[in-house]
Amino acid sequence: MNLVTKSAIDFTASAVLSGGEIVDDFCLINDGGIGEISYTLVSDIKKSISRDYGVLYDDSIALRATFVIDDKFIVRHQSINDLPLGRNIDEFVRIVDAIKHNEEHGEVCPAGWKKVKNYRFSTKVLIIGSGAAGYAAAIYAARANLEPIVVTGMQPGGQLTITTDVENYPGFVSIQGPELMEQMRLHAEKVGAKIIDDEIKSVEQLEDFNEYRFRSSGNTNDYYSDAIIIASGAQAKWLGLESEKKFQGYGVSACATCDGAFFRNKVVAVIGGGNTAVEEAIFLTRFAKEVLLIHRRDKLRAEKVMQDRLFKNDKIKVIWNHTVEQILGEENPKKVTGIIVKSTEAQELEVDGVFIAIGHAPNTGIFKGFVEMGEQGYIITKPGTTLTSKAGVFAAGDVQDKVYRQAVVAAGTGCMAALDAEKFLES
Repeated sequence: MNLVTKSAIDFTASAVLSGGEIVDDFCLINDGGIGEISYTLVSDIKKSISRDYGVLYDDSIALRATFVIDDKFIVRHQSINDLPLGRNIDEFVRIVDAIKHNEEHGEVCPAGWKKVKNYRFSTKVLIIGSGAAGYAAAIYAARANLEPIVVTGMQPGGQLTITTDVENYPGFVSIQGPELMEQMRLHAEKVGAKIIDDEIKSVEQLEDFNEYRFRSSGNTNDYYSDAIIIASGAQAKWLGLESEKKFQGYGVSACATCDGAFFRNKVVAVIGGGNTAVEEAIFLTRFAKEVLLIHRRDKLRAEKVMQDRLFKNDKIKVIWNHTVEQILGEENPKKVTGIIVKSTEAQELEVDGVFIAIGHAPNTGIFKGFVEMGEQGYIITKPGTTLTSKAGVFAAGDVQDKVYRQAVVAAGTGCMAALDAEKFLES
């Protein structure tokens, strides 16, 4: 068994490195003197095997890169299924759980061998998150020659990737949410942003600023940067029903402002009892002929002034002390037809849409103690800017917006964050 560190491996293909630097150990196997190996990358995943090395790449161009390995050692990957896919050349060299054993010598990697980080990336601006805010920040930062890196996070494209029709984004009369985010990604890449499918797990400020100010650690890589734009977004809280997930984007929504207009002269249900639920219910009366507000308790948690407006609206009917057990629908075409609610007994209600309004949660867990946040976990920014409590760190999009939560607003703050970061770096 041989473990060879950075000093024993010389990656000479600059196209592969793309700014990365090997930082951690590889599990290597003695292979009888082979010193140079070529990996071929192909676009078709079903054919993406280079000899027995299992290298994947989902671009349309086949590429070759040469690894020069120190005396008598060769890197072998264990399984193509363990390798992550990505749009960047950087990603194909990620190390998998273990390395394929050499049958002749019978040597294998140690039991419990984990994925190891194999890249150190450095950039002027690291953008954490890839929704409308992240991609807008990337576009503006790239055009300012800041050479930004975008780390996509666990949901590349953000919340819009789980929506269907988007009809309120300027420039698009109607577009599918995933398509809109794909266009933003392509735009960011076109102007020079590097996009890496990884998830940041921790962020720290370095004591010595001689090289870089911050280090962000992901699942597979480490990222060093002079500035950070946090655009990790927020997520709607869901009920957790299988039927809810099934009809998301087909009658189930968490945004009345986004989708309310699709329910003109129809019956919709709003689930919740706080300010968000009451606001959504009132807003939906502009379109729906009837709004059912379903709450699990016998009184609302919303502010008194909001409750007064709700109770005065003839289009709204409140159903107290009930919970939603199931969302009903059809497959052809896919749509919601009703819900089953329960108090002492279950009953079925006919509705055309269901709006879940039990709150949102910002994706800020890893930034706790790093930048100042409010009670709900949203990052606090200086009014009129994207500046956070820490110099060199900026926040954009839903991660700092608990009021509007719209893609166009997120994109606008992404632009602001890039301009703020540019100004900071110039100073």
